[in-house]
Amino acid sequence: AGYGEGFHDAGYGQLGRKIETDISDGVSTLAARGVIDAKRVCIVGSGLGGYSALAGVTLQQGLYRCAVSIEGVTNLAELIDGSKVNSHGANDTTRDLQALVGVKSIFGTHLADLSPARQAAKADAPIQLIYKTAEPGLTSGQSEEMAAALHRAGKPVETVVLPVDGDASEIEASRITTIKAVVAFVEKYNPPNPAPATQAKN
Repeated sequence: AGYGEGFHDAGYGQLGRKIETDISDGVSTLAARGVIDAKRVCIVGSGLGGYSALAGVTLQQGLYRCAVSIEGVTNLAELIDGSKVNSHGANDTTRDLQALVGVKSIFGTHLADLSPARQAAKADAPIQLIYKTAEPGLTSGQSEEMAAALHRAGKPVETVVLPVDGDASEIEASRITTIKAVVAFVEKYNPPNPAPATQAKN
């Protein structure tokens, strides 16, 4: 938002493509400016951001030391198909998703090539999946699909299963659990550099 309609529309058809390389280009730029160490980067996201986190270590390689997906999208064909409200065809949400991914149908496309759950064997960094398994809906099933695919491929994966949100206190508790889990996971696979040794004063 805020960059104009042309900037917004440039994202259509680029999920799994330029949207992801745009993120990695940002990492490269920060590294070139000396702001970050390119060898010490992890990626964390939620929803479609969770998709980008998983794409960063499956569709792309050699960029991140770990990835965290919070209720992220992992299978694009299922995402699009699941957006249909009834058997009478696509609704506005379905059409928007098709435009974002750049397909007119879930059949005869390269959606599998752009779906982290279908590319799990290519994962080159540990992955953490955080989701609510008891909540009916697409993202929890997609996280479970990703976890199963990673296990089959013998890739390192950790899962954090949250209870279905209820009242405000339960929502807050889930958020705290999520933040603590993400921090612990990132510090496990991308620990801080040891503090420089201090010289004793005479």
